[in-house]
Amino acid sequence: MKIKIILFICSLALMMPFFTFAEEGGTNQYNILEKTVNPGDQLEGVVKVSNNGAEEKKIGLKAIGFEVIQDTEGIDLEFMNDEEVEWVEFLEKDFSISPDEVKEVVYQINIPADFQSGAHYLALMVNSDNQKVIDSVFLLNVGGTAETKGRIKEFYTDKDYYNPGELVNFNVLYKNSGDTIIKPQGIIEIFKGSQKVDELVINPEANLVFPGTEYNFKVEWQEGANFGKYQARLSGSFLGLEEGQEYAVNFWIINWLILAVVLGVIGFSIILIIFLLRKKPKKFKNNYLQNC
Repeated sequence: MKIKIILFICSLALMMPFFTFAEEGGTNQYNILEKTVNPGDQLEGVVKVSNNGAEEKKIGLKAIGFEVIQDTEGIDLEFMNDEEVEWVEFLEKDFSISPDEVKEVVYQINIPADFQSGAHYLALMVNSDNQKVIDSVFLLNVGGTAETKGRIKEFYTDKDYYNPGELVNFNVLYKNSGDTIIKPQGIIEIFKGSQKVDELVINPEANLVFPGTEYNFKVEWQEGANFGKYQARLSGSFLGLEEGQEYAVNFWIINWLILAVVLGVIGFSIILIIFLLRKKPKKFKNNYLQNC
């Protein structure tokens, strides 16, 4: 089972996933939760299940693992339905739920004491009849010797020249070269000459970059786009900025219509001057011959 998503994460002390069975097929809304833990920690929460159908439903709860496949635009989650996570317990794992009934089941995530540090993933799955639906996804950063490390591979605009008012698209290609899940954030400062004209936030949605993967953060800018040369710089607060290395890109805002008119006037003036200069010597020569 694969799901293509862009991750927006919330961290909760009390996690309460929610699942609803409908009359036909069913509906599903699942939470994506990120948590930093240490070996030996315990997390508790509640799975809330309701039956909006007309018949009794048999429910089974299961914790499974999944793999993360990320490209520069987003991620795939590949759930391993047959591999149950043994360090997750449910107070009640199999039960029936009547029509219009709402049931809450406590779950406990027991982080093993010998757990390897770094990123780990699990999901809570709800089974009913022939349905297998993901209820909640957990992204765990397990402390210890794990290294949080990232670097900027590229910083560029999609073009070198823009019209006034045209959208300028910045791209920040970022690589997570560590062992943990990170959500890099930073600032793009825009200068015209020595004057700072604007400031843009990179990754305000707090999208995640997973270990060993790359993500292309896209930032748009349009305000204050007057004629001239601009420079965009990454600020030092961005995780992965290497000391002494410059992360900057230059681009131009040009009004091509005005430029064409100006060049046309200049070109016409040059031609006119050349024409007049060529006419004057000829007239002078004719006058000289007449005087002789």
